Amino acid sequence: MSLQFSLGDDQSGHLIYPQTCATTTEHAPGIQDSLKINGHVSAPLIFTGIFSPEECERVSELGLRQRQRIGTMMYARRDIRKSVIAWIGLHDETEWLYAKVWQTFNAVNRWFGFELLGLVDEVQFATYAEGDRFDWHLDTGGGQTSTRKISMSVQLSDESAYTGGDLEFCACSELEYRRRQGTIIVFPSFLGHRITPITSGVRRSLVAWAHGPVFK
Repeated sequence: MSLQFSLGDDQSGHLIYPQTCATTTEHAPGIQDSLKINGHVSAPLIFTGIFSPEECERVSELGLRQRQRIGTMMYARRDIRKSVIAWIGLHDETEWLYAKVWQTFNAVNRWFGFELLGLVDEVQFATYAEGDRFDWHLDTGGGQTSTRKISMSVQLSDESAYTGGDLEFCACSELEYRRRQGTIIVFPSFLGHRITPITSGVRRSLVAWAHGPVFK
């Protein structure tokens, strides 16, 4: 018996170790079946117009009313990030936002196919002013972040409001429409990404993470 991985219409891989043994089928029934590939786990997806300009302004107003604090990253050096953040909690005034974020996560998960349970972190409102940036990092790591499956970045600012400040991915070419107001960029939380330095103006964004059981 051989195990075949489906990698595309004209690509396949065969298990080279361990070799066929009698116990393989006992512990993995149906292992003769080809495994479906998931071509979406290595690149972000972009959807324009998910948030209207009015909703973007509404979220910005909500974020600016919260306590502003220096942006940091757990389990990373302190100088990796320079920005200001605020956490937007769940209450009557923000119920619509949480519902929209969660509905969007469920809609885009048709491409990723992850098992999702819900939101664990409050949604984060981030402000990047001139000179601010967020160096290369992952959204998943230790502790509570270890169960993050999908990340979402919502572009709240109009693209003419700032220069620099691009969201980039280490394994992806330039993303079209990534700066358009109301656009969301969703990606597996284990993808390396960064925010390039702001050279002028102010960039505001909303960030959220969908959590699920640990990968097995």
